[in-house]
Amino acid sequence: VLGERWERLTARERDILLLMAEGLSNGEIGKRLGISEKTVKNHLASIRIKVNISERTKLAIEALHYVRRVGESDAAGKT
Repeated sequence: VLGERWERLTARERDILLLMAEGLSNGEIGKRLGISEKTVKNHLASIRIKVNISERTKLAIEALHYVRRVGESDAAGKT
């Protein structure tokens, strides 16, 4: 499902999505990336709109499937 929609995401959005898919909370993602939890939430809202997936769990599952298909370095590195 993510495929071409993944291309719509910024590098920061992809980083956040990958960390979320690893099971990190918004607060943990923020600490890892040096940004506020509110900024993480804003990025996730943007991601949900761009990929047309509203549920966090489904978004994480789709991200994991995409990473398995293309590899983590390719998923994170696409700009």
